Amino acid sequence: MSNRPSLLKLKNLSIIAGIVLVVFTCIYYYTQIIISLNVKPEDKPAAAEPKTPAAPVAVEGCFYPSGFIGDYDDLTLDGASTEDPHSADTCVKATYSAKKSQGKGWAGVYWLYPEGNWGEKPGYDFSGKAFTKLTFWAKGRASVTFKVGGIKDSVPASSGMKALSDKWEKYTIDLSGLDLGNVIGGFCFTADYQSNPEGCVFYLDDIQFE
Repeated sequence: MSNRPSLLKLKNLSIIAGIVLVVFTCIYYYTQIIISLNVKPEDKPAAAEPKTPAAPVAVEGCFYPSGFIGDYDDLTLDGASTEDPHSADTCVKATYSAKKSQGKGWAGVYWLYPEGNWGEKPGYDFSGKAFTKLTFWAKGRASVTFKVGGIKDSVPASSGMKALSDKWEKYTIDLSGLDLGNVIGGFCFTADYQSNPEGCVFYLDDIQFE
């Protein structure tokens, strides 16, 4: 008895199996394409949104020059001086006598938030503001150091000592990469006897976070 029909049957079955495999493969890949095209936006991982630079924030509108340090009796501050302000109608005038009234040989003042806060209360949270610097204008015959933070907060940054001139000049304190989540001391300056033995007078204006 011939086995040709059996061989033909097996051949036909293998062809059918191959066709079925091809069909299922096509269906699988087609399904994957449809699924990828129909994924809703909320199903996809959200990309981190870049921080949008905030409008400048004026230190004098948020912080208070209430933290006198060192020889505090040697320092006089006029927050509304009309002597040649850089912009608007007034500026800050600082007078340092260099008398060493408290025996320190230096004096300064912090702009604090809240007023008079030395770390007992939280400061401003600027972490979402994308600030990268503090800028200000200054002039006067004086050598002065400027800084931001340093009062139980996380923003110690300094300009180093600057020799001011008689003309208004813009200065910058770099805040890039610093944690601005708890800013208590928004601005500070110090002047010392060694650099200003005869005392000094200088002016500040437009102090702001940018």
